[in-house]
Amino acid sequence: MPQLGSLIRTLVFLSGAALLFMPAALHWAPAFAQGVATRAAGIDLANLDRTCKPCDDFYRFATGGWRSANMIPPGHASWGSFNALQQQNEEALHSILEQTAADTAAPAGSDQQKLGTFYRACMDEAGIERAGTQPIAPLLQQVDGIADARSVPPVAAALQAAGVGDGPRFTSMADRKNSAITIAALAPGGLGMPDRDYM
Repeated sequence: MPQLGSLIRTLVFLSGAALLFMPAALHWAPAFAQGVATRAAGIDLANLDRTCKPCDDFYRFATGGWRSANMIPPGHASWGSFNALQQQNEEALHSILEQTAADTAAPAGSDQQKLGTFYRACMDEAGIERAGTQPIAPLLQQVDGIADARSVPPVAAALQAAGVGDGPRFTSMADRKNSAITIAALAPGGLGMPDRDYM
């Protein structure tokens, strides 16, 4: 049992340390998004709640300042520094996409040209509406050709190869009993859209 107590103390310490450094990661995110780190490193002391003693409630001490300054936004069940960091990253990526899409003079074959062309195509709602289901007609024909249970696996494989999530996922993973080898894995697929942003 002494080993269990030591393990619990170690886990509590590591959890506390993680709570202290999460705000620091959030603090640096905007600077990295701009490509230049201009902020000082370290723990932002404003994120601490110094009215609370660390030994009384370490979680409140380590995160109280941040939590009081960052209310849960509408539409979210919870909110933390990693949620805010993810949102900042998405905003930075969106800005990059908008800039590359606007740059129609990027050299042919460059990453900027490929990314800009891809994003413009994705945002061209009128073009997408005009094309209708024509771009995926071959896949739809394969689905229409399913006549019995035996014809499902090859069509499912073709859909997965095209990037369509069509039920169970067939993938590879490290063997849990022997991590030196990679094995086949079958996992349940989703029944809906992967993210609320698609709604």
